[in-house]
Amino acid sequence: TNGMVYSTNCSFVMNVTMHAYAIDKEILGEKTMHFAAVTTIVAICQMGAVIYQLSMSANQSRATRTSMLSVGAQAILDSYTCLLLLVAGMFWDPFFNSFAIASFAKLV
Repeated sequence: TNGMVYSTNCSFVMNVTMHAYAIDKEILGEKTMHFAAVTTIVAICQMGAVIYQLSMSANQSRATRTSMLSVGAQAILDSYTCLLLLVAGMFWDPFFNSFAIASFAKLV
């Protein structure tokens, strides 16, 4: 779309060309559902990996080898991901349930 911006007070004229993009809500909804499903599956795999790691380090000497920095960094990343998913679900009402399930899986 072409247009013109002008001001009579200062004799300013500017030609403007704009392009608009349409968003297909069906495709966007499908991609959102896929994202939420993949996020939930990854969170469940992470829970399984943590449980396996804890079972393998049952004695105290192996448990002390786990880096507290890596555990803390993973907790911070998971909490921010959980918050991001909840906020996205609040802003995008039709997909709140999908984002809430993914967020809960990340929180656990």
